[in-house]
Amino acid sequence: PRLSLGSKMYYLMNVCLHPESVLREDRVTETAESILQRYLPYFNMDDDARGREILVDFATACVEHTSPGKDRKSHSKASQAGGSEAAPSPSPSATAANATATSTPAAAAGVGGANPFDDKLNPQEEQLMAFFNPNIGTGGVSSDGIKSLEAFLEDLANAYKDYGAQYDFFTMIVRLFLLPLFPGRIRCRAIDELRSIAHLLTLPREIDDASAEDLSVLLAQSMLGGLPSADQSKRDDADVLDAVTLLISPSNAIRPADGYIVLLGVGMLVRCVATAASRCGGSNAAIRSRLLKVHRNLADAVIELASALLEADGSKQALVGLLIGAYTAGRLDVPFRNRETISRNVLDEQLVRKFGLETEK
Repeated sequence: PRLSLGSKMYYLMNVCLHPESVLREDRVTETAESILQRYLPYFNMDDDARGREILVDFATACVEHTSPGKDRKSHSKASQAGGSEAAPSPSPSATAANATATSTPAAAAGVGGANPFDDKLNPQEEQLMAFFNPNIGTGGVSSDGIKSLEAFLEDLANAYKDYGAQYDFFTMIVRLFLLPLFPGRIRCRAIDELRSIAHLLTLPREIDDASAEDLSVLLAQSMLGGLPSADQSKRDDADVLDAVTLLISPSNAIRPADGYIVLLGVGMLVRCVATAASRCGGSNAAIRSRLLKVHRNLADAVIELASALLEADGSKQALVGLLIGAYTAGRLDVPFRNRETISRNVLDEQLVRKFGLETEK
């Protein structure tokens, strides 16, 4: 049978939930990683329509193989047991849609010539349902899909923390949930699940690569864009910005984040500052609050790189190039056990002098 790319990725990710004896087999992980490398180029938001299609197909596969809520079976337990899961219950939106089609006054009256017993909603019913569930008719992920994604993420994160962090393929899999292809709620949940082990999310070969070529590719996939005014990209969600700021905060863990996570966090903050400075939107108070939470080295780097991005063409390629250049030059390094943050007065002076971002009254 033919499978969509989103479904294929879901099944590939399930390799991580097999017993550890399977992951120890090089022929399994090497083959799986080779397949993953073929899929990854499509897991970006450069094409919004394709990205949404992949996400919906991925979420649909999750729904079909888990039942969100108290009675759901763990993906990992089910796979290890070797049994099949019960068919998922109808989603709330589908149940509501069927109920509307058979019981609303509009349907009962046959508005628009619709058969009140027809599962297909007429235009009036679609308008009403869209008011209560904005995912209807938008190509978005349903509430059941979100719950199933969270359940799948939880199973993967638990297995990763138990034994999976030693396997490169597993690390590449859990990092997928940090990509902007996924809804902000899922990205925030992934950050929360992985916060204590963020320093493990960079592969050894990525750390050893002086050119940072692989990190450059991964970072490009992880950024929504450059400056919205330059490439019409979307701004990052405030919740995701807050979560990733905490991820690179000195108070996050005993060992500071480095590698991919620092590049991701600094990159998103650079976009945030540069976007506000170019008057594309963003709260000055929120920017200050976030920069006051990160290490002083990183706050200084964010301000410097945001200024450089504004002087460049503002593209995502320029942003990634600036970040990789700073990373390979050691300007994103955080001294071990050094929890120094930038002072409010110094930060305010730099934001006003470089960008004209006055403190909001």
